[in-house]
Amino acid sequence: MADLYITKCKGTAPKSIDWIELVWRVHLEPFFGGFRASRINTEKILQYRAERLEAGAGPGTVNRELTVFRAMFYHGFEDYTPPKGCRVPKFPEKLQEPAPRKGFLVDAQYDALQANCPYPWLRALVTIAYNFGFRKSELLGLRVDQIDLQGRTICLWTGETKSGQGRKVVMTPEVFDLVSPLVKGKQAQDFLFTWPNGDQVLDFRVSWSKMCKAAKVSVLLHDFRRSAVRNMTRAGVSRDVAKKISGHQTDSIFSRYNITDENDLADAAAMIQARREISRKTVADAGNADKESVSS
Repeated sequence: MADLYITKCKGTAPKSIDWIELVWRVHLEPFFGGFRASRINTEKILQYRAERLEAGAGPGTVNRELTVFRAMFYHGFEDYTPPKGCRVPKFPEKLQEPAPRKGFLVDAQYDALQANCPYPWLRALVTIAYNFGFRKSELLGLRVDQIDLQGRTICLWTGETKSGQGRKVVMTPEVFDLVSPLVKGKQAQDFLFTWPNGDQVLDFRVSWSKMCKAAKVSVLLHDFRRSAVRNMTRAGVSRDVAKKISGHQTDSIFSRYNITDENDLADAAAMIQARREISRKTVADAGNADKESVSS
C-alpha cells in the first residue's frame, strides 16, 4: 500500500516525494511495516505518536508524518478496486502545535550581519533573502543560467519551487552588485553559491553561526522570508506583487508573515495623531475665515 502511494506521488508531487519516502523509510515503516493494513488501528497510531514524541520529535513533525500515513490508507482504499486496505483506521485528532515563529530583522540587524559575512556568496544569499524572501531550497538551488545580468533579473524555473510555479524578480542595485561577481567564470549549469573550492553550498550552519555571533544577532534564515514580506508591504508594494515575489500562494499565509511590531504601532499612533491635528487645524482655519468675513 505504501509503495503504491509513493509511486503515485512520484508523478503528482515530485517536490515532496523525497520527504515522503524519507518519512516512510525512517519512521513509519520501522514501526508499522510488519503489520497488515487491516491490523492498524487507533491504538497503534497513538502508540507511534507517543514513541515519536518521546524520541524528541515536535508535534508538527508528528502531525505531518501521520498525514502521510493517512494519505497512504485513503489512496489504497479509494483508488483501487478491490481496495488495497480493507478500511481506513480512525486517526486521532492532530496534536496542538506551537504558534509559528514570529522573528524578523530590522535594517540595523541586517547591516550588522552583512558586515560580518565571512564569504561573498553568503553576503549575496543574505541580500537576496532579505529583499525577496526566497526559500532556502530556492536559494541554494540557484544556477548561473537563472541570473540575467543584462536584464538584471533572477528566475526561479517552473517546477523547481515549492508551489511548482516559476517566478522572476528584478534585482535591486545591491543584489546586482553582490551577485555579479559570483557569476563570472562559471558555466550556465554551475551553482551560483559555491565554496572557494567550487563545491556547491549545501550545509552552511557553521558559517551562519559565526556570522550571527559576530554581528550579535540571533536569527534564522527563514526569518528573512518574514522580513522580506514585511518590508515589501511597508514600502508600498501591493499585496499581489509581493506574493508573486515571495512565492506565497494564499492570503492567509502571507498575512501570517506580514508581522506587526511595536514600531508599526507607534507609526500608526503618529499617523492617527497627525490626522487629528490636520482636522483641528482645518476647523480652526475655517473659524478664523468666518470671523474675518464678519469683520469685513
